[in-house]
Amino acid sequence: MVPANQIRSKTYIFEDINNLLNIGEIPNLFSQEEFIEQIENLKSIAKREGIDVSTWSYIDFYDFFIEKIKQYMHIVLFMSPIGKLLRTSISQFPSFVNCCTINWFTSWPEKALQTTGKKLTKELYLDNYTQDNLVNSFAFIH
Repeated sequence: MVPANQIRSKTYIFEDINNLLNIGEIPNLFSQEEFIEQIENLKSIAKREGIDVSTWSYIDFYDFFIEKIKQYMHIVLFMSPIGKLLRTSISQFPSFVNCCTINWFTSWPEKALQTTGKKLTKELYLDNYTQDNLVNSFAFIH
């Protein structure tokens, strides 16, 4: 994870993230020669999944590669809502909204932290004293 304010060339990296979110790839990331070197790895992954690759072309392997990226890649990008960065990024890179879940994090009230802590520790079958101390620790750490 890299905070957005630590990225020097935001346009280039945000464009790459936008492409990953939208189509699952960064165009021209690999040359054809570099990708051909990875085909053996892709063959073994496909075979483990019971897929017959004997008639596959370069394009089939590439599509399989992109499918695996979409299946397993997770991107966490965090930006402050203060200032222009979030607003301009959302307008320039629509996948930040269309292909993402946006979580807004603000301070929680003490009572909400206590209630959540009690709910999460209820199934631990702790005595009241231990549960209260654990819940207070959660609320303090959060």
